[in-house]
Amino acid sequence: MLQTKKGKITLAIVGGFLTCWVLYHNLGIDDLVEKKKIYSRAEESFSDGDYYLAANRFKMIPGFRDSDQQLKEIYAIVAKDCTEFLTQRNMVKAKQCFEMVKDVPEYSKQANVALQQIEAKQGEKLKNIEPYEGMISSNIKYSSWGPPTEIEREVNYDSLRPDRRIEHYKWIEKDEQGRTIRIKSLYVKQGFVFGEPIISNYYVGQ
Repeated sequence: MLQTKKGKITLAIVGGFLTCWVLYHNLGIDDLVEKKKIYSRAEESFSDGDYYLAANRFKMIPGFRDSDQQLKEIYAIVAKDCTEFLTQRNMVKAKQCFEMVKDVPEYSKQANVALQQIEAKQGEKLKNIEPYEGMISSNIKYSSWGPPTEIEREVNYDSLRPDRRIEHYKWIEKDEQGRTIRIKSLYVKQGFVFGEPIISNYYVGQ
């Protein structure tokens, strides 16, 4: 009887180890499949010339295949485009490029100096312009709306994929009694104003 119990205990232990091994193995497979999907999408974005999205996707899978090398190639292309846009005096495109490589060691110094110069010039030009769809998020504070009153993000914002992160900018105006009379708002996705800005007026009864 004792041997039978021992046999059952041994089988239970072995079964437990096998279950853990199978679960671990399956998780590894799932993880590999997901990385392959992300890599494939990143390559597609790269081929389509969407370097921002491609870079974000390759950054999600560091060390997988040649993701790191692909990132270097993307940054090299973007850095070259930055210089060309500056030569063409296309400050909007130049700023987009420099924003993308400002944290990359090889280009950070040049990018940050250029961004300071561009922002100083654009700040003067944008102060009489309202935010518009496609505006770079870093330019919003220079617009006629000024800096937002608040910026809302989803609770799990940081855990979302970069292409799914959306910020809600709000400008809340109140009367002398502290009652809300107007809320201006817009959404920002991947560093740009997403959709048309919204203005909602609130009429407070006397």
